[in-house]
Amino acid sequence: MYIETVRNRNSPPAILLREGWREGKKVRKRTLANLSHLPKNIIELIRRALKGEAFVAVSEAFEVIKSSLHGHVNACRTTMRRLRFDKLLASKPCRERNLVEAMVAARILEPDSKLATTRWWHTTTLPESLGVADANEDDLYAAMDWLLERQERIEKKLAGRHLKKGGLVLYDLSSSYFEGVTCPLAAMGYSRDGKRDRLQVNYGLVTDKRGCPVAVSVFAGNESDSTTLMPQVEMVRNRFGIKTLVLVGDRGMISQKRIDDDLRNLEGVDWITALKSASIRKLIDGGQLQLGLFDERNLFELTHPDFAGERLFACRNTELAKLRVHKRQSLLQATARELARIQTMVQRARLRGKDKIGARVRKVVTKTLAKYFVLDIRDDDFTFQIPNKEVAAKAALDSIYKRLTKLRSNVELGNLKGKDKIRARVHKLITKKIAKHFDLDIRDDEFRFRIVEQEPAAEAVLNDICKRLESIRSDVKLGKHGGKDNIGVRVGKVINKYKVAKHFVLQIRDDGFDFHIDEHKVASEATLDGIYVIRTSVPEQRLSPDDTVRCYKSLSQVERAFRSIKTIDLKVRPIRHRLETRVRAHIFLCMLAYYVEWHMREAWRPLLFCDEDQEAKKTRDPVAPAKRSEAALRKIRSKKLDDGTEAHSFQTLLKALSTIVRNICRAPGDNPDAPTFQVVTTPDPKQQRAYDLLETIIL
Repeated sequence: MYIETVRNRNSPPAILLREGWREGKKVRKRTLANLSHLPKNIIELIRRALKGEAFVAVSEAFEVIKSSLHGHVNACRTTMRRLRFDKLLASKPCRERNLVEAMVAARILEPDSKLATTRWWHTTTLPESLGVADANEDDLYAAMDWLLERQERIEKKLAGRHLKKGGLVLYDLSSSYFEGVTCPLAAMGYSRDGKRDRLQVNYGLVTDKRGCPVAVSVFAGNESDSTTLMPQVEMVRNRFGIKTLVLVGDRGMISQKRIDDDLRNLEGVDWITALKSASIRKLIDGGQLQLGLFDERNLFELTHPDFAGERLFACRNTELAKLRVHKRQSLLQATARELARIQTMVQRARLRGKDKIGARVRKVVTKTLAKYFVLDIRDDDFTFQIPNKEVAAKAALDSIYKRLTKLRSNVELGNLKGKDKIRARVHKLITKKIAKHFDLDIRDDEFRFRIVEQEPAAEAVLNDICKRLESIRSDVKLGKHGGKDNIGVRVGKVINKYKVAKHFVLQIRDDGFDFHIDEHKVASEATLDGIYVIRTSVPEQRLSPDDTVRCYKSLSQVERAFRSIKTIDLKVRPIRHRLETRVRAHIFLCMLAYYVEWHMREAWRPLLFCDEDQEAKKTRDPVAPAKRSEAALRKIRSKKLDDGTEAHSFQTLLKALSTIVRNICRAPGDNPDAPTFQVVTTPDPKQQRAYDLLETIIL
């Protein structure tokens, strides 16, 4: 039997199952069945069976003994190979190099602690591909120490790849907060994370003009922006050997003092930055910056004697002006609403009076003793009586005794040690006048006490409580629980909440306060809405006005790097290390991970929601708000690419690739030592395209 295809003139060919035999010299055949309705794969199986092939069920052919996620790991490894990442870390193979490569890939794919990383990566092919399957968290810490020792050499290689003589160097500073308190770098400072009550560490990122990272430096959490600038300039000039460069930084980084004291004295170093609002106001008041010129254009050049040897470019973004007007009005209204609420509280005596006096009284007369006192608390005063002083005195002494006993238990358990610390805690419970009625024995690791005479001690404790209550009454009569100072403190908490205190006029009295918005100051500030001034020392022959503004705006690429490192992808926080060297190594590791991710993102632009038309940035209006190309907007609206497939974010594309797995298989029933073989999931067209795009990465 065999299968024969019979062509038809006006219809699809017929697939027939036929039988043939010989009669003398003639060959006869007949049709046994018409297979045209069957799927092609079934027809092919029948054809192969007729040729003698034997087929068995999949479960009888082999069994899968292990499956590991492979696709996203392969994407990272492919990118590293194209970037020659291993040679970047060290020229010769070693275990530490493999461990660092594994940590960089893990930071991109599943950022977590080092312990969690060593557990997670066994669900993937990452440890086997790099030969680090036996590594534990201590091995990773040792590899981090090895990496930190090589940081300067690695950054020098990166600079050689991406920085050019006379080219742009972008620099900005950010911070991340600590959960602990023991790291020497941790300090209170200006928090970019909004965590003003947390210790933090600062780190500055140096990139090329595209935002590709080159170097990162770690500073104490209280280091100011401008003081970190010159070490970066010296690093680029001396360590990287680039003597001529154009430094781009924001107005807080490249300050007037830093320019006058340092940058002007460095031959070959130019800068691009912006003026602060006070300097812009000075230009307007002096007539050098005429707002009427913005009626015809949004960018023009001007000069000023205070900025000798520099070019100034005044810009006005109308959309930014509208945004600032809306934001200012919203903040003013929010502040006014909260101030009005405080006015109501003052009028209802909530800032002074019964509640506040009661809170102070309850700190002296605890719940245990309250039943022995008759208290009459009013808005402007309070009185107290003790119906049975003998019983109250005994209860007060008993309360002191119980609290001293609890303190002694803490000392015995080792929760409180040291003679001075124990004595300080004791004197919080009993004053000097009461202490003479107690026999106290305070040592470094032991505390004993006894009451000398019960009745005098009880009377002394009760008298002490009465004196403290009388002190509170005196404070109330003197206005210490109300009045101008307390109202001012409460108002100050609100007026500075939204950073608009300068726009409010306050009149605070002992019995209340009034406020109103200073419309003149608001109008004066509004004249600067949407206006910014770029300053540069680069001559016109090298950079046109439009290109100068574009160069300054390229700082957004560094901000994008910080967003990725801190929150979206690599999650440098929380910083789980306490040693200074480990913190530095951790942040450097995150920078290297972003270096790999940056190239992956650039290669995957056709598959992501990114704008592919990067050349348009070089010709569009540098002052007007940036707009996406029509192709990018089409992707965002439809959530699809031009070929009809789904558009992805960076993370969802990695997840899609992670569905490619590597299966370890063997013949069913074999012993554990039997040979195995691998079967990897075949990529679908989208996954294959992602791999093909990574192969186009060129240094």
